[in-house]
Amino acid sequence: MTALCFACQKDESIGPFRLLYQRWQWVESRPANRPVFRPDQTRLTVVTFKPSGEYMYEFNGRQFTCCQPNRFTQQGNQLTFSDVAGGYVSPECINSLCAPYQPEQTIDSLSAQRLVLSVKGSTGQTVYQAVR
Repeated sequence: MTALCFACQKDESIGPFRLLYQRWQWVESRPANRPVFRPDQTRLTVVTFKPSGEYMYEFNGRQFTCCQPNRFTQQGNQLTFSDVAGGYVSPECINSLCAPYQPEQTIDSLSAQRLVLSVKGSTGQTVYQAVR
C-alpha cells in the first residue's frame, strides 16, 4: 500500500487579511530601478483601510480628501482602488495638483506591524508601518 501526502504551504509573508484594516504610516518607496525614497517623517503620511471599503489619507495630522481614491475592494492579495464621486468639492481642492494613483495593487507582505504594496505587474514597492 502506498500512501501519498499532499501539503499546502501558506505564504507566511501575508498574514490574515483582517490585519489590513488599520492605520498605516508610509515609511519608504522602492521604485523599480531607482534608489529607495523615504518621505519626511516630521510630516507623516498615513493611510487607513476600513472593513467597509473606505480608504482614507492623512497628511501632517490632517485628513486630506482632495486627491486620493476613497474606496477600495479586496480580493485575496489584490486591492482595487476607486473614487466615489461626491457632490461637494472643498475650495482648498480646486487648485490641487494630484498625482495619478495606481488602481490595482498587490499585497506583497502583511503583518500586524508592516504592510508592503506593489503596483500590479511592477517590481517597485511601497512600505508602511502600523500606527498605534
